[in-house]
Amino acid sequence: MFHLKFNLKQVILYGLFFFGLHGYGQLSKVHYIPPLTSSDEGNANPLDQYFYISTPNENLVSFTIIPAGTEPTSHIEGQVSRENPYRYTVSNSGYSHLMVNPNTTSRVQSNRGFIIEADAPIYVSVRMNAGGYAQAGALVSKGENALGTEFRVGTYNNLGSPQSNYLNFASIMATEDDTRVDLSNNITSGLVIRNFGYNQFPIQNIILNKGDSYIVALKVTNDNGNVINPNRDGLIGTLISSDKPVVVNCGSANGSFGNGGARDYGFDQIVGADKIGNEYIFVRGDGQDSYENVLLVAHQNDTYIWLNDETDPVNANPLAAGEHIVIEGNEYIGGNLYVRSSENVFAYQGIGGASEANQGMFFVPPLSCENRGNIDNIAQIEDIGDIVYSGGITIVTKRDAEVKINETQIENLSSVQLFGPSDVSGKPDYITYKVRGLNGNISVSSSAELYAAYFNFNGSASSGSFYSGFPSPPDLDIDFNASTIGTCISPEGVSNVILNVSNEGNFDSLQWYKKNPLTNQNNPVSGANSSTFNPTEPGDYFVIGLITCSATSYMSQIIPISICPPDFDQDGIIDNFDLDNDNDGILDQVESNNTVSVNLLDPLNPSSESDITLSAALVISEASGNSFIGTVAGFFESQLAPSMNSSSSYTLSMSQNVALKIIEDTTKNRADNPEDYFI
Repeated sequence: MFHLKFNLKQVILYGLFFFGLHGYGQLSKVHYIPPLTSSDEGNANPLDQYFYISTPNENLVSFTIIPAGTEPTSHIEGQVSRENPYRYTVSNSGYSHLMVNPNTTSRVQSNRGFIIEADAPIYVSVRMNAGGYAQAGALVSKGENALGTEFRVGTYNNLGSPQSNYLNFASIMATEDDTRVDLSNNITSGLVIRNFGYNQFPIQNIILNKGDSYIVALKVTNDNGNVINPNRDGLIGTLISSDKPVVVNCGSANGSFGNGGARDYGFDQIVGADKIGNEYIFVRGDGQDSYENVLLVAHQNDTYIWLNDETDPVNANPLAAGEHIVIEGNEYIGGNLYVRSSENVFAYQGIGGASEANQGMFFVPPLSCENRGNIDNIAQIEDIGDIVYSGGITIVTKRDAEVKINETQIENLSSVQLFGPSDVSGKPDYITYKVRGLNGNISVSSSAELYAAYFNFNGSASSGSFYSGFPSPPDLDIDFNASTIGTCISPEGVSNVILNVSNEGNFDSLQWYKKNPLTNQNNPVSGANSSTFNPTEPGDYFVIGLITCSATSYMSQIIPISICPPDFDQDGIIDNFDLDNDNDGILDQVESNNTVSVNLLDPLNPSSESDITLSAALVISEASGNSFIGTVAGFFESQLAPSMNSSSSYTLSMSQNVALKIIEDTTKNRADNPEDYFI
């Protein structure tokens, strides 16, 4: 049922269309940050917490930090450029929207964690201090690459002398409404899950909406300080599965890979099983063998592991899905470690400083010829808030690659400690580097594959994460001439929009496509093979990037381009909204016949108090149940019979171009009914 009114104005009427785009990647336009947690015992309490946001874009990029579950008035707007990274303080101390009290775990939370959206690709790093500044933690958001439906959890294994402030956790955030999440574990008895009573895995049918999160946490000791042995490493290998894409953070706060009783934060954001692999290279930090460890989690049964150039697997018995193995630091050769597996595995690395109190844990990307692209840049590598650490990076690349840091060839760097290039035993076509003593904003580039992580440490705290190593689809930026009519194509075919692939270096070739709306086929645009594309016709466009070495193609998001609404007098105000269409200083309402109503008392013989001639046609099917009733004031009411074939068509024609205004008859009352449709 409709209750509407027609008004006429003697100007031209056109439609105006707007569009939005939404994209993802590690360097990405959207980042999901599930909440974190820590032990509630002393020396694990969270202190100051930050987001470090950076971009390779030399122009200002606008972004929005959205605390999950909040209204737009609570969102934080900001801008960032290549030369001016952005630091946002989440909290100065204590539990927050990012760090949640462990007493609130094992439940759905709709107001914790963050979603960060930007107009162009950005990096987002989470950094924090804790435990009287004796602990530190960090992760780098994986952007689009973080989304997945199957994950295996990694934490410290805590096999030394755990303290009462050891805690392992995994945090899941949904990216779509009505997402079902299930958690399963090979250990189905003996675990003590925080706030879950005596219940054990599996934990099933967790329903999350977009931005909702769920944390599962295991404290390593009980309330009396006694160690719960299954809780030491019992969360490792937990399978997180979902029916829609989710994002996962996991790790320990506190915990340790060492054999003593020291501890530190160690967590990261991970990727799904579809992005892991069976070959990895690890670059050793500055710690001791006992905690410079590698954690490998099997995702499939019958998984064997080989180290360096060895021909016999390190595990005599194959790992079952969900089982794990820890490789001790004495297996490193020349500062690095090559690992291959018979099946894909999830790989985590413990890295640290001079003492066991200096630890961090990274999620490590697998080797792949698809892993290209430079890092530009790591924001303030030595800082966590106002605390200055010693900053450094680790790099894995191909032997003949040219590597630069801040546009200087790595071998020509000054005032730093450079370790490498170091050969990789068992993988001679790769080399590794470690650089210490870096400060400020750091860019890293390689002419070949690039796997780079940053780290920082001080006397008793360490943190860091990988900034590169996960391939992603083409990222599209839209450049357009400043115009109030938006990004569009004029009726004459003149376009004011340029589409640009910002990460074109990740691909061997590009091809732009236009979607045929009639056949839904994707048609390649002839000659459109560069990173920039200037569409000259309205339609839906996208680009596919090809990586030759793996014959893998990646498709960008689809960008709709519309026809520009006309602007007769070229004053920047489209005719649909222009009050003076010929820009002569006299309002159209004065020059025209003013605003008049259409008399619809007789719908087939409409009239108005103007010199405009009106005519109408009414076509009604199943006339016994359909109706179209008009009024002198121009309102009309249309009703349709409840039938699959019921329809009404009313056509109103004018002898001159007019602006047509349709308004609702607010004097009418209606009850909401899901079977009614109102406009």
